[in-house]
Amino acid sequence: MEKLKKIVYKLDDILGGVSSVFIFANMVVVTISVAMRILLHSPISGLTDIVGFLSALNAAFALGYTEKEKGFIQVDFVREFFPRLLQRAILSVISCISIAALGIITVQFFRYGLSTYANGNVTWVMFLPYYPIAFGCFLGMLFYTITSLLHFVLDIHAWKEVGK
Repeated sequence: MEKLKKIVYKLDDILGGVSSVFIFANMVVVTISVAMRILLHSPISGLTDIVGFLSALNAAFALGYTEKEKGFIQVDFVREFFPRLLQRAILSVISCISIAALGIITVQFFRYGLSTYANGNVTWVMFLPYYPIAFGCFLGMLFYTITSLLHFVLDIHAWKEVGK
């Protein structure tokens, strides 16, 4: 289990690093476009296509890393008043629902990628294909789902150890 955890966390770190590159690229493209607008009175054509794609990939690739770091907001103040067993049951139910929803979203991104590839869908301004972005979002969601599942299994394992 520890080896799997290291592998998943390492891949989350890699995708998180790539996400940082997308943020930087977004900043550079927007800065260049603003400079071109001021100096040459002609911004980058299709800037919204580029910024939209980079932002989508940034968000998707950051999800697994954020889950690894437990960076998402949780509302625990109500759960704290329940007995430990009920707290674990609530967390288990919420985790199962979340993992199921994430799995559905991940599959839909994959299906969307296949669909946009088969149909040849492209953006209106720059004629960039949608399928690489859809598959990138699929990859990000896949690792988010895997990391969430790993955390659920680790939580269950930790509860068993405490119960001994």
